[in-house]
Amino acid sequence: MLRHVTLLALVAALSVSGCKSSVESRLQRARDLTFAGKAQQAAAEFRTLLTYLDDVSADDDASLAARVESLARLGDLSYLDLRDYRGAASAYRRLIALAPAHEESIAAREKLAELSRRFFNDLPEAIGQWQALAALEGPDADRFGYLVTNGYFELREYEQSRKEAAALAARSPESKWTGDALFVAGSAWQFEEKHGEAIVAFEEVERRFPDSELASRARFQIGVEQLALREPESALASFVQALKRHPDPQSVQAQISRARRQVAEARRIEHSAKTGFEG
Repeated sequence: MLRHVTLLALVAALSVSGCKSSVESRLQRARDLTFAGKAQQAAAEFRTLLTYLDDVSADDDASLAARVESLARLGDLSYLDLRDYRGAASAYRRLIALAPAHEESIAAREKLAELSRRFFNDLPEAIGQWQALAALEGPDADRFGYLVTNGYFELREYEQSRKEAAALAARSPESKWTGDALFVAGSAWQFEEKHGEAIVAFEEVERRFPDSELASRARFQIGVEQLALREPESALASFVQALKRHPDPQSVQAQISRARRQVAEARRIEHSAKTGFEG
């Protein structure tokens, strides 16, 4: 009886060993094909390996690692080499579901967001991935927070865009991405034609990031809003102030000329009214 049990254990051990050996050899073959630039064959090999792992119900750490690598490489091959964007997205989703905290899954989320935005016209899906990445609080969390803010802006969900900008500002008040997000929040007010609120929002950008290009861009937008409010003299002062660091001085000069014309016209009308009254 003991001999029989020992024999069964030996058979099981040999089976596991054989499985691991087969997985390793298949994985190496797929890697070699990848490095040789044979993307189609490499992708097929990774798919075959994934099917094999499912068939043998392998669930040890080595098999998990093989699945993660296979899905990550299959996704990249499909995306970058084969231009099979649906196939790439499928591989990335499987990877994220399999090992959500793995570094390959983190990279997969960003690529899936890019695919969703560029090729599938699915901005909500992209926003969902950016939100998940921002929640990880990694080194790029603020950038992803900005992308969420801008994503909602592009969806014309302006109130949510402003909420995301405020959350990022509370979390990382001095981050450059916070400045960009707050600028988007100001733009959201502009698109709703709420000029006073837009001015307040852009003034906050100036206050948080003084003497910067971003501050000059914000001051320029303040001038635009002041023109919309029929305050050409205030707008002229804002445009002159913005000229110092603005990345597009020609646009600023054009607005300065526009504001000067409006100031001159306002003074002419005022003078005519005064003359007519005195006459």
